[in-house]
Amino acid sequence: MITRTLLLIPIMILAACSSDTVNSADNTVNPLSSPQDNTNAHQSLEPEGKYSKVSNNERKKIAHSNNTYYKSKANVVHIPGSKQVKINIDDSLIIINLISNDGSYLIFKNSNDYLNKFAEIGFNYTYDTDLEDAIKRIKVFKSPDSEQGILILPEGTEEYPTYTISPFDSTGIKHSYTAEIQSFDCDNFDTIILGAATLNDNVAQSVSISQKGKPCKVNISDSKVIGSIKPAKQGNKFKKSQQFMSNELTQTYSSNLYQFYNFDVNADGIKDKIITHKNNKDNVHQGDDLFIYLGTLDNKYKLSLETNNFTDEAGWFLNDITPRSDYSGFILTTYFADRGHSEQSFYFGLQNDKWLITKYVSAGTLITGVPYYCIENHSSDISNVSYGESSEYSEAAFEKNCPPLVSRYKVTANKAEILDQNFKPQIPSNYYVKGDVIEAVAQNEDWIKVSYKQDRKYGWVDKGSLKALR
Repeated sequence: MITRTLLLIPIMILAACSSDTVNSADNTVNPLSSPQDNTNAHQSLEPEGKYSKVSNNERKKIAHSNNTYYKSKANVVHIPGSKQVKINIDDSLIIINLISNDGSYLIFKNSNDYLNKFAEIGFNYTYDTDLEDAIKRIKVFKSPDSEQGILILPEGTEEYPTYTISPFDSTGIKHSYTAEIQSFDCDNFDTIILGAATLNDNVAQSVSISQKGKPCKVNISDSKVIGSIKPAKQGNKFKKSQQFMSNELTQTYSSNLYQFYNFDVNADGIKDKIITHKNNKDNVHQGDDLFIYLGTLDNKYKLSLETNNFTDEAGWFLNDITPRSDYSGFILTTYFADRGHSEQSFYFGLQNDKWLITKYVSAGTLITGVPYYCIENHSSDISNVSYGESSEYSEAAFEKNCPPLVSRYKVTANKAEILDQNFKPQIPSNYYVKGDVIEAVAQNEDWIKVSYKQDRKYGWVDKGSLKALR
């Protein structure tokens, strides 16, 4: 499991007017927690405690053995402009990917295990309820004594308040139902009772809902089995000893869900494949899996690494994956949606057949307008890497320890070749010569991006042949 000293550096830096919510005394963050920002994230569902305030007398009146579910504290986060809602419930994470105003996909994750992947779910806000109001109406009910709970999502209706009711437990969500509340004065219900002993497809026959101890009249119907549209073959089922043809990987990892990157990552001169879930504001099929398949001499591929792409927190999206300058590893860059121009870059390296994070870089702009570029050097196993030391910096420390990169460089080698925008040699080759001074239009720790031929073309130059001019 990848641990983090800080998950979202730019939240602390940029949202100076909002309050970060770290719930433990030692300032550690739950790996499944989400950013808490009063402007850009909606938090709902009883902030006063883990379960809503229902008096002891009311609990006695409505309690039925272990089948009573009270409205629980859950964290619902939606970054405006994105097509993803994240709901944290204890150590579980539910992700709702918005397709349109009348359909969504759901991902259910418990710790590092996926219980549901890309399951169709009813989340409809087509009538008088817009998206923002619909998100505020999301409810979570939880049993105080077990892992069982119920997810409530609003559905569109022309008459009474209508919801999708989805019971869940340690195995995920198996069924969902449509529940129509027959009175508007019961729309803020706080307790659900299941007369059935288990959460199965007949559970709707014995559901009762109440608000402040008063029963609500509700019509529950349309039992639906929650399925999955994930590919039949799963990458995590593959063994590292197996080898696959390129077309087998293409069939396994659908282009609707995954992005392929093809370049050498272990410096053997053979192209490899990095395959990761698409994750951006315009793509509804969001996930965070990342796989590396190394190419072989007989044009096959074998699994070398299965990890994540560091976009499991709300608001962070995949920007790009690029090769290292020595082609031993790759650089994965993410960005934070809509504000601060904040980026994180993870430098992956392969040493003695073991994948490491060798460097972490965070870059962006402080709330004062001062740019920063923080470097943390690592040599950590992927499963144990932590990062975010700069989160503890004061503004003065940021300016001292994280100066922005220079933009001008001098060529120190006899020739500095310009690769194309895909990091491939050009035919005929283009290059700078020793002594040339060039301006970077973009850069990372390994490369600078340049414009040439009167700004009509762009390419990449290895920083190893350059000297920074300060």
